[in-house]
Amino acid sequence: TFRCDPDYAEFERNFVFTEETNQEGVQYHAITVTLQPVVGGNIRTKRISREEFLRGNHRTAGLPR
Repeated sequence: TFRCDPDYAEFERNFVFTEETNQEGVQYHAITVTLQPVVGGNIRTKRISREEFLRGNHRTAGLPR
């Protein structure tokens, strides 16, 4: 568990990550996620309770609306 002033949040929307296998191997698009707010960032989060986080009923990543 987090020990010092924990804060729990989830992304507002899921993002889609796909892989495609072809003759050259596995093709995919890279996705970068940071765990802190970024000026000019393109995702919103909403706070959730510790209990909700621990239940696992949350999204782990998202895209802008």
